[in-house]
Order: sequence, then structure tokens, then C-alpha cells
Amino acid sequence: MSDLSPFGRVRRLLASPALSAFAVKGGNAASAFFSAVLLARLAGAEVVGSYALATATATLVGIGAVGGLDQVLVRAVAGDLRVGLSGRARATFNRIVAAVARNSLVFGLLFLGLILAGLVAEPLGGERIAFLAAVPGVAAAAHFRLGLGALRAAGRPLSAQLVEALPSVLLLAILAGLWAARSPPTATLAVLLFYGTWMVAALAAFALVSRERRQWAAPVPVDLRPLQRAGLPLLAAGLLQAFVDWFALAAVGREVGAAEAGAFRVVVQITLLFGMLVAVAEGWIAANVASDIRIRDVRAAWRRHRRAAWTTTLLASPLLAATVLAPEWILGTFFGPEFTVAATALAIMSFGQLANVAFGPNGTMLTMNGNGTQVLLITTASTVMLVLLALVLIPRLGLEGAAAAYTGAIVLRKLLMAIAARRAIR
Repeated sequence: MSDLSPFGRVRRLLASPALSAFAVKGGNAASAFFSAVLLARLAGAEVVGSYALATATATLVGIGAVGGLDQVLVRAVAGDLRVGLSGRARATFNRIVAAVARNSLVFGLLFLGLILAGLVAEPLGGERIAFLAAVPGVAAAAHFRLGLGALRAAGRPLSAQLVEALPSVLLLAILAGLWAARSPPTATLAVLLFYGTWMVAALAAFALVSRERRQWAAPVPVDLRPLQRAGLPLLAAGLLQAFVDWFALAAVGREVGAAEAGAFRVVVQITLLFGMLVAVAEGWIAANVASDIRIRDVRAAWRRHRRAAWTTTLLASPLLAATVLAPEWILGTFFGPEFTVAATALAIMSFGQLANVAFGPNGTMLTMNGNGTQVLLITTASTVMLVLLALVLIPRLGLEGAAAAYTGAIVLRKLLMAIAARRAIR
């Protein structure tokens, strides 16, 4: 029977490594979701709020420490390996890893100083001790992102998905143990557990990459400065994307309180199920798109994009129906009655996530094409919209205002990314 027949297509789909990647990401999403459920049930909304504020802030600093070099690593190393320049790939890898290690130390110390000076935790309504526990998380977040980028650059996207899932699986196992022992964690312990699992995953990623690097040629001289310059727009874009999550959460904590911030964090956790579908598509196609563009096979790059968009939209449809039609039931059943206050916010944010999956991974297309400046400009525009809407809506509408601001920013960003990608890659 021809592979073009319906049966042949199904057989090819089931044999595709991409299906394994989505299965792994699905397990990751499920474990992250149930980790959030257990933490909410064990500790309550206020502890979840303090934990979320600390981890969101430290992760934002960690992204700054990476400097956009994780995406530069994927583009540069994958491209070099595709054209047989493994010595250059090795040198690029070494220089980027050393740079991120230095940045992590500097940024972590700066973060610690700001916490001790009372400029971070107290203004956000969080616990200082939880923020102090998050200081090592700066290095953990930076190396976790870099390790995943290294695996993808080395042509191991499925390994990257497995490593990316590792922290949520470990955290779920630990929280399940605490649940069995009836021992609710403090916000500080939750922060330590969260970043501890990230560091374990980062070490696993670099261990796997070291096996690939044995086959690469000896390093050749590589100038780090062009790589750093290439990473600056990506850094700014990554920071702004993370800032969107952080600012909405911080504004809720400041204006309404830590308990409401905890409820909003749970809503964000649920909508991250959509984001994870997008992330697996981006991670799966990134290195291949970079290679396609390097050899000027634009049609192949767009075919990968279309398949990713259709697949993520199809997989997201049942979840979208549930979060729009039964948000209060989801929050009350899984997380507890004190979280149902965010039911309307969950329904509002679901529509933003529909745009997130339906438009496809256009940001990855632009990044792998070297259009980091456009990504930065678009992300800046959407972030400005978020800030303006949040400042106006959150004091008046609370959680619903935060959800509307968050959704507006996502829709604007995805629409502009789609337009820019079509213009840039043709």
C-alpha cells in the first residue's frame, strides 16, 4: 500500500520521532500540573503565592545570565555541524558555556544584594527567606536553559525533551512523598526543591552532550563577541517574554495579596499546558529549521512550521474546551475551593493560549533565520501592552484584569510574529 494512502500516513505518523517528543512533553505537562496540584493542596494559596513570586523573579534573573546564548548555541552549533565544521562547533560550545557560567555568578550575587537591601521580596509581597532560597536558582535556571539548547544543537531533540521533563517528574515524586507523610512544605522548601530539580536536569543534559562532543574535531579559534552581540536581541526578547509572566504575577501580589497571587499562579500553571505544546514544537524543529535555512531550503522549513502548528492546535483543543466551559470545576476539584476565585481569569486566558498554539512557532522561525531584532521589537510591543493594561485593569478588576492584560499581550505578540516571519522567510 502506498505511503500516500490514509493508512500509510497514519503509519508514518506513528513511526515519527516527533510523536515521541509530544508524548514526553505530555508527560512533562502532566507531572508539572499535578506537582502544582499537590503543592496547592498541601500548602495553600498564600504559600503558593510566595513560592511563585520567588521562583519567577529568580528565573527572570537567570534568563538575563544566559544572555540569549542558549538560542545562539542552537543556531550556530547546529549550522556548523550540518556543514561539517565540528571543530568550530566545539569551540563555540566551549566559549558559550564559559560565558554563561561567569554571568550566572555575577547575576546571582547582584540578586542576593538586592534581596538583602530589601528591594525585591518586600515590595512584591513575598517572603524574604523564600527569595534568599531562590538565589542559587539563578545559576540553575541559566544552566538548565543552556543544557537544553546544547542537546538540541547536537541533534538530540528527544533527549532534550526527556531532560526538560525531568525536573517536574522529580518534583512530583518529592511532593507525593510529602503528601504521604502529611508534611506541608514551606515556601522556602518549595523553592529549594524546585531549583534543585533544575540543577539535576542541567547536569544530566551536559553529561549527554559530552558523549556527542567526543566525535567533534579539535576546537578552532572562535571570537565570542559576535556570538554575544547576536545573543543580545534574543536576551532582550527572552527577558521580555519572562517579564510578561513575572509582571502580571507581581502586580497581583502587590495590588491584591499573596493568596490571590497564588491563585493566579495556578491559572498560569494550567495555561502552561498550552505553552508546553508550543515549546515541544519549537524545540523539535529549531535545529532542523536552522539547518534548512543554512542550505536555503525555505520550503522545508515552512513545512515543519505547518506540521507543528496543526499538531499543537489539535492537541490543545480538548484542553481549551475544558478551561473555557468548566474553569471553576477544574480549579475547585484539583486545587481546592480557595483557588476558584480565579475561574473567570482562567477562561479569559484560555483564549490567549488558543492564539499561542494556532499561529505556530513563528518566533523560532525568525530566531533561526537570524531575525533576532524583529523578535525583540515585537516582544517589546507586546510587553508594553501588558504593562499598560495591567496598570489600568488590575487595580480595578483584580485577577480578571491581570488575565485580560496577559491575554492581550499574547495575542498581539503572536499576530505580529506571524506577519514578520512570513515577510522575512520566503
